[in-house]
Amino acid sequence: MGDAPIEGAERVVVTFDRVELVGAPGRVTVWEGRRSVDLLEFRNCELFDLVPPTSVPAGVYEQVRLHIVGPSGRDPMPNYVEFAGGRREALEVPSGGQSGARIPGPFVVPAGGSLGVLADFDLGKSIHLVETGSGKYLLRPVLRAVEDVRAAAVRGTVTAVGGEPLALEDAPVVYAWQGTGPLVDPATRIVAAEKVVASAAPRVDGSYCLGPLGAGTYQVTALAGVHRAPVGDTLVDQWDGRFTQETWPVPLALESGEEATGVDFSLSPIP
Repeated sequence: MGDAPIEGAERVVVTFDRVELVGAPGRVTVWEGRRSVDLLEFRNCELFDLVPPTSVPAGVYEQVRLHIVGPSGRDPMPNYVEFAGGRREALEVPSGGQSGARIPGPFVVPAGGSLGVLADFDLGKSIHLVETGSGKYLLRPVLRAVEDVRAAAVRGTVTAVGGEPLALEDAPVVYAWQGTGPLVDPATRIVAAEKVVASAAPRVDGSYCLGPLGAGTYQVTALAGVHRAPVGDTLVDQWDGRFTQETWPVPLALESGEEATGVDFSLSPIP
């Protein structure tokens, strides 16, 4: 998880009731139950176990499906965004319980072996700004996955000049990204979401963790003064220009399972 997907959001709760593997061996249910998760608790590489260890047929699976509970008379708001003061707005999840939130593979379960998958739920790209006619925000889940034994990460700190942590209202965010050209459009100050692989809002002490990441080469950029702004029906990250933006001097080439540490940034106010 990265920064909050809606300005002022304190909780984003999604309720799951089933996880399936879909592939050549068929459609296999690996977990059934009911669990409501505040996804904002699992930022900076914090993890939670949704599926306990279980046995499945060996083979190649094209996708994992996470089924999301829809509203009912018993629970009219299983998925919601909560703001300061306890105000809640429902999240509408089109076909969440039918087709499920899909994580593309392939995922290989070897005969006599095991497979562990870390899924990253990108709420920044999943929640859309415009409220529907029923007054609910729209959630179209965007997920990616990395095998746990291959997951890489980047750790460091983001502080103001002099080493003091940035204030909450300074809204710092760190991005791991790939692609050419600048991450931030110089004219609009909008962050190019299509280039971002992972993002993190640093903790109160300034520390952050970007992950899980697959093996590859990444640029890492730190910004402060990042706010959510509407573009059409989508929320985007927009830099307000009050602080310098800093990119790590060299791209980070990460191997499977590697953790890069000490990727520290110090941001200065712009006069």
